[in-house]
Amino acid sequence: MSSAITEAITTIALAETRFNLSLTEDGSFFPEWQSDLLALSSHEKKSLDELRQRYLYQRSAGQLLEGTVTLLLVSPLLAIAGFYDPPLRVRVEESVSLTVDDGEEILSGRIDVLVWLNQFWVVIVESKKLPYRFGLPYRKP
Repeated sequence: MSSAITEAITTIALAETRFNLSLTEDGSFFPEWQSDLLALSSHEKKSLDELRQRYLYQRSAGQLLEGTVTLLLVSPLLAIAGFYDPPLRVRVEESVSLTVDDGEEILSGRIDVLVWLNQFWVVIVESKKLPYRFGLPYRKP
């Protein structure tokens, strides 16, 4: 049976249960992104501050639509991080299908933005009307 992932999984709690995910606050989670980091240049800091100010200004009028968030934040952040540069590849609205553990249910949907190189992936997905204002690190136990 195939169903849209947005219909089958409507809350973070359901996603955690269905895919055996757990929120982690472990400071040593994903150490590759916490050690030997390059310092941000003054230009990068200024760019990030400008993005923050733009976001706060636009957000003050209410919820932002996906396209607005992509224009204001996602695309500039990917550019600042160098994720548009070789050897990385970018795709938008990439279709995905997940076969659930029972092997009978297939969940399908789209990844809003996918950046990858071999085993390294940056995945950006839209949250529909969720109050979260930050990314949460998840891990498979």
